Amino acid sequence: MEVLHRPGAGVLDFPEKPILVVEIVSSNPRDDYVIKRNEYELAQIAEYWIVDPKEKRVRVFTNPSDEEGYDWVDFPEDTFILSSQFPQLVLSVKELLNPPLVEQLIKEEQSKIQTLAQRAEKLARLLREMGVNPDTL
Repeated sequence: MEVLHRPGAGVLDFPEKPILVVEIVSSNPRDDYVIKRNEYELAQIAEYWIVDPKEKRVRVFTNPSDEEGYDWVDFPEDTFILSSQFPQLVLSVKELLNPPLVEQLIKEEQSKIQTLAQRAEKLARLLREMGVNPDTL
């Protein structure tokens, strides 16, 4: 996907039509809420989100029937986003507005791995006590 530079809102030039576009509100909200809406409609983007940290919401625009015009729903900070393109997605607006730090996510995963390694070692020790070599299983 390539963004073509020109005054005003950007136009997407893509070999395949994206099924979802997510934007953060820019310094000119009119571009995001009006101009880009028209451009995405012309490009037949099925769903796009406007993440608005100042208003603490995500506005989801959809065109479920491929007709003219988008329907939209605002999701405030204390709700979960519903996506027609990704119906199994579980993402809260709060998570989107305040994503966890990568370092914290890494620490959480390392902790899970350490716990699993400890449990595996305990199981191997119990098997050895029973006279079973865990390396042969």
